[in-house]
Amino acid sequence: MWVEPDLNMPDGESLVRQILVGKKYFQKNFGADIKIGWNPDSFGYNWQLPQIYKKSGIDYFVTSKLLWATDYTKFPYRLFWWEAPDGSRLLTYFPHEYA
Repeated sequence: MWVEPDLNMPDGESLVRQILVGKKYFQKNFGADIKIGWNPDSFGYNWQLPQIYKKSGIDYFVTSKLLWATDYTKFPYRLFWWEAPDGSRLLTYFPHEYA
């Protein structure tokens, strides 16, 4: 994405435009197509994010936001398939530490 957005509040079109601008930048400047969605510090996640990413040519997702709250709750998975309501799936990874 062009900048790291909040992934909960913006509408789908805003997220798609962020991805489009970010992918164009990397294609133009590095000749690379981006396949990994990396949002390390988002304040929320749109439940349709896997669908938005998959239809934008992104197959993987990495974030660490859920790790900072381990005193309150523990998310039980580090690697899993995140599925949107339409059935689109992203292989998702949470690193072992926040930093």
